[in-house]
Amino acid sequence: MIGGSAGVAGVPGPWYLSVPKASKNAENAKKFIKCAYDHNDLGLESSLGLAARISAFEKYQDKPGYESFEPLIATLNADATATRPSTEKWQQIVDTVLVPTLQKAVAGGDTTALLAEAKTKVQALIK
Repeated sequence: MIGGSAGVAGVPGPWYLSVPKASKNAENAKKFIKCAYDHNDLGLESSLGLAARISAFEKYQDKPGYESFEPLIATLNADATATRPSTEKWQQIVDTVLVPTLQKAVAGGDTTALLAEAKTKVQALIK
């Protein structure tokens, strides 16, 4: 796993299911959300293979084909892992700063200079 001086880390994103106040089927929607929460691991067997809870990954971590889950769980539980910043600019930051910076770093760029440049770009976006 990728890590720096603080160790491995990730930036997990929140997953939201909600019931609009105007919903005519609020009780059924709440039942669906509870079912989705309680059985989140079933999403791993879907064509997208997605889950939103560490417990779902833990259920599959020892099964063949899911070897990446143990390091994923370690990353999600790492001290330096933190959720996405609360900013409406998050996707723009990912697309225009984080991804290009990672690409340049993997290509052998000067990571200290790349981080300084990324910081400047992010600060400009959130002002």
